Amino acid sequence: MILLKKKILFLANYFFSQKTKRPLVICVTGKSASGKNFICSQFEKLENYNFVLLDLDKIANQIIFENEQKIIQTFKPFADEKKIAIQNTDNTLCKKGLSKLLFSNPELLQKQEQLVYPLLSQKVHALIDQIIAQQKNTKRTKNKNCAILINAAVLYKTPELLSLCDFILFVKSQFLKRLLRTIRRDKLNVFQILKRFKSQHGLEQKYKTTQIEFITVRN
Repeated sequence: MILLKKKILFLANYFFSQKTKRPLVICVTGKSASGKNFICSQFEKLENYNFVLLDLDKIANQIIFENEQKIIQTFKPFADEKKIAIQNTDNTLCKKGLSKLLFSNPELLQKQEQLVYPLLSQKVHALIDQIIAQQKNTKRTKNKNCAILINAAVLYKTPELLSLCDFILFVKSQFLKRLLRTIRRDKLNVFQILKRFKSQHGLEQKYKTTQIEFITVRN
């Protein structure tokens, strides 16, 4: 833990050694259960720095909530065919059922992404603009370095957002740690977890092929 905290402080100093006229934007990414949330929390705790977190999972969930009836109408015929319930008894969206349906069919997952990602991109752009405006107008942050952390596993699927980033911070963790974390967190069986892990094969390479500076950190 001490070594990790030193690494976080070192990275913060390195990030802010790059002079920019606007807040830095850093993509914090990595495979499922690698510890992205924890790494972000360590940056947020640093004194004399102002790291502002945008959690894309939470933002995407909010967008899904706001558009759940449209999502139900779009995917219910496919769900009925596979006998998967994506609608709760109160007519709200059953996220667990939707997830099961989408990850069983790459074409349906792509269809969902085409529906959600444009809205996600608009929302994140608006939030970044809002953060930048707040930094200019808030005395509390006047003397602090500022950076925006975008916590997202698949930011590469929204190139317009990835292009905003000054750095890509890829979080790595041992396979067994990731497996145990996912069992505790998501209450899934091992088969479902391994299927999810397999779907993220090649994730690191997708980010390495960009022109953005790529940094790894082990958790």
